[in-house]
Amino acid sequence: MEPLMKYSRPICATFTLALMFLGGCNQGARFSGTSVEAGTNPWFAAASSNDASTLSAAESSGADVNVHERRDYNTPLHLAAAAGNDAAAKVLLAKGALPDATDEDGRTPLMIACHRSKSAVALTLIAAPANQDVRDRQGQTALMFAAKNGTTEVVRAMIARRAPKDAQRDDGWTALHLAAREGQIDVVRALRDAGANTSLRDRRGRTAADVATATGKTEVARALSGS
Repeated sequence: MEPLMKYSRPICATFTLALMFLGGCNQGARFSGTSVEAGTNPWFAAASSNDASTLSAAESSGADVNVHERRDYNTPLHLAAAAGNDAAAKVLLAKGALPDATDEDGRTPLMIACHRSKSAVALTLIAAPANQDVRDRQGQTALMFAAKNGTTEVVRAMIARRAPKDAQRDDGWTALHLAAREGQIDVVRALRDAGANTSLRDRRGRTAADVATATGKTEVARALSGS
């Protein structure tokens, strides 16, 4: 046992350092690029304010439109999406803002717009076009956020742009599961009519119809069962 004990600690230490190194590499891959304090780049204030003069000043500054804010790794486009500032989002996109940049949670501006129910910005980003296949750290897509919140116009626009209707997040839930739980009947019908798979089950074996029934959303359950 003594020879084994002799080398076990160095081996464990080496393994731990290797994991730390790989973790650092993965972090760098996800968060590559420049990150700064928000106050040092005028695009952050412009994206948040939606003010025409502030946007014009940012345009004239020559500052990096794709810089990430150090705290949450948001870009100016993330801030415009969160605030629902469609004018700012359009200026940012015209200046070369990347619609698929991700924040610290792996979320794109489109995901943020859908999560906050900022439909005008979401529609602008869909038309950009933003990549709807991107998933955040929980495996969620922009369509899932829009479906949960019942923004039917946005869901229909995503479907028209071939959003992944049957994508499943880490727990197996689809956009249809989320819409069903929230009782978003118009979204459920839009997804169903577009060919979303109503038979997909989550990790607990439940379909979207099962979720609707369990949460008392009888109209949704009927729509999904075909009755």
